[in-house]
Formats: sequence, C-alpha cells, structure tokens
Amino acid sequence: MKKLILILWAFIFFFQSHAQVLRGTEAMLAVPGSETVRMDDHALTPLHVVYARNQQPSFTQPEKFLKEQFSLPSSFGLEILSMEEDQMGMKHYRYRAISDGIPIIGSMYLFHTEIGKITSFNGFIPKYVPAVKPKPAIVRDQALNIALNHIGAATYKWQMPAEEAFLKAEQHNPNVTFYPEGRLVYAPKSIEGIETEF
Repeated sequence: MKKLILILWAFIFFFQSHAQVLRGTEAMLAVPGSETVRMDDHALTPLHVVYARNQQPSFTQPEKFLKEQFSLPSSFGLEILSMEEDQMGMKHYRYRAISDGIPIIGSMYLFHTEIGKITSFNGFIPKYVPAVKPKPAIVRDQALNIALNHIGAATYKWQMPAEEAFLKAEQHNPNVTFYPEGRLVYAPKSIEGIETEF
C-alpha cells in the first residue's frame, strides 16, 4: 500500500512539475473555444480542456475530433471503454488510446458532454509511442505461462466446469470463457513517472 501511495504522489508531482495551465486568450489560442487548457510536454494532447459555455463543440466523432484538433497521426485511434450518465444528465465517455489498433496501456481519455456538446475533456496520451508496429517481446503462450507462474494458483476458474457453465449461462454465450486471452499492447517499460519507452 505504501508503494502505491508513493507511486501516486510521484505521478502527481511529475504532472504538476511539467504541466502548464493556460487561461483566457492563451487558452483560446491553444484550443479554439476553450477557457482553460492544461498542457504537458510528455502528452500528445492537452491533459485537460474546459470549453467556454457558448463555444462547446459537438460530440460526434471523438477520434476524428482529436486528430483534426491536434494534428495526430493516422495511426492514432480510440477504443471506448465505458459511458456513464450522471444524475444531471451529463454523459461521460471513457476511452483508451490505440496506435495502429494496439492499445496503449496507461492512456486514458474522457469526454464530458451535455446535450451533445463537449463541455470538457481530459486524460493522458503519451507522446512517445513508437511510430512503427512493434514486434512482440514475447509470444502469447509465454506471457500466459509467466502470468500463471507469477500467480501460482492451484486451480483457475476456466479449469472448473461449474464456473465455466455459470459464465456461459450468465452471458448467454456458449463461447465465453474465463480462459485468459492474450492481447498485444504498448506497455511502458516501467511504472515510475512518465515513460518514454514502450
């Protein structure tokens, strides 16, 4: 727990020390229609943008919006993780950044909307993701074996017929399973601060 708290404080300090907050005219010049913009040298896009009430852009295609607004490469994309509507009727969309279809671990982008307009958005998309498709450092079976050896459980849910049957019934899907599915991702080489190597 102490290590987690220390990492969180280091993360907060890092962002505070590298962030630049723009307001008013400076913000409008950086992001048209905004009243506040928080920038960071290590991020591909601003960390936080708040739009002026009468300048809020429409929320239709967030990936296209970010690409056009910040001249992002064609390899950039977003995958939706969730959408929540709060008690005030605002909708909050959570995305993970992807590069050439490969998820970027540690990236997160949230759009906050009201009546189809973007009131603000925030998140972090690292600037240093490689421009070329990577060659996996390990293959899927190796990754699974490393994970299983690390966990060291005597039995896993996918090895228990009753658990598998429950999942299939609950999901109404005869093909769903607890068996882990490997996925190629960009991951930072360490979790300390903001990585420049993935």
